[in-house]
Amino acid sequence: MTPPPSASGPVQPGTAPSPDTPPDGTPRSGGSQPRPRRGRVPFALAAVLVVALVVSVTGVWQAGEWRLRTADAAHARGECAPDGAAAAYESARSLSRLSLSSSLTERALSGAEACALLESARAGAVAGEYGQALDSYGAYSAHPASRWEGTDGELAALYEAGTGGYADERWCAGFDQIEVFAHADWEAVPEVAERIAAEHPDAAFRCARESLDEGDLGTAEDVIDLLESEYPDHETDEVGRMAARVGAERLGQRMDAIASFGEEELTMPPTRSSGAGGSVLEISNGVPYPMRLFYVGPDAVHGEITAPACEGCGTYDTWEQDVPCSGPVLRAELEPGEYRLLLTWDGDTGHPWHGTADIAVGGLHEACFVYYRE
Repeated sequence: MTPPPSASGPVQPGTAPSPDTPPDGTPRSGGSQPRPRRGRVPFALAAVLVVALVVSVTGVWQAGEWRLRTADAAHARGECAPDGAAAAYESARSLSRLSLSSSLTERALSGAEACALLESARAGAVAGEYGQALDSYGAYSAHPASRWEGTDGELAALYEAGTGGYADERWCAGFDQIEVFAHADWEAVPEVAERIAAEHPDAAFRCARESLDEGDLGTAEDVIDLLESEYPDHETDEVGRMAARVGAERLGQRMDAIASFGEEELTMPPTRSSGAGGSVLEISNGVPYPMRLFYVGPDAVHGEITAPACEGCGTYDTWEQDVPCSGPVLRAELEPGEYRLLLTWDGDTGHPWHGTADIAVGGLHEACFVYYRE
């Protein structure tokens, strides 16, 4: 039987193509004809792509490093505005993400953070927010990526702009302004440190005196406390006198409050010589309650003296001339001059006794009080 013709070429009748015979009838020698290696071209193409990728990433990384150096250079010149180092740092960060370099990313981010602090400090100075500006300058100086070395000059200018009240002799305003700067670390800017050392106590002193003259006891008291604690050698005598004035004014306010619901008139003329060369005030407390004397005198001298309750003393229903004047004696040696005096007792003893007394030179001023029920 004759096989059908092959679709791949003529066949000799009665024969079939050998498995080793190609379709054109040419026999293969020994069945080991060479065959093409189908994988060689794809492998070579993949290697080319890898090399291209490495070259591309390296190029992006180099571009990012260049942008970072550009940003750092602008930063070192103090050019941290959005169109300066800030923009260059952002460009470096974008390239760092493409280059897959974490180190480049971190350095660009750190530089951008430092620049932002510097710009924040400058913005605060322009807006008159000197405390915020000072804080931002401090944070910038402490930042590991800070590069601008001109902050000393900017800080000196900031102090000058922020303490205009002192320059204009508005003493309390100037004191408040200097307070913003006084407790910062100025070791790196010695000229500002020297100015603060001189201007801070001077502004405080003048503010205290101005406040006293205007009746602002709260401000005067606060500033005097600062002078006494931080500058004990600054105008010591005058600061002491101002502190006495504040104390006298405060005590006077307290006396006003005690006498505001009613008072009895207190007069204490001298009765005789004190025999001691000084002026002496003696008040016997014949009342079974503790007694307090408040006084305010010349040169802001003031004080409060107490005498204990009279243990054996009682209360009386009617005025009796033979009631003995006894009990604990309150004694004060005072400089001559006019004094405001107020006597009061603990317990339900009625209105206080309030008045003025001209304490005479070498005089003894005496009084005795007992308790009568009305």
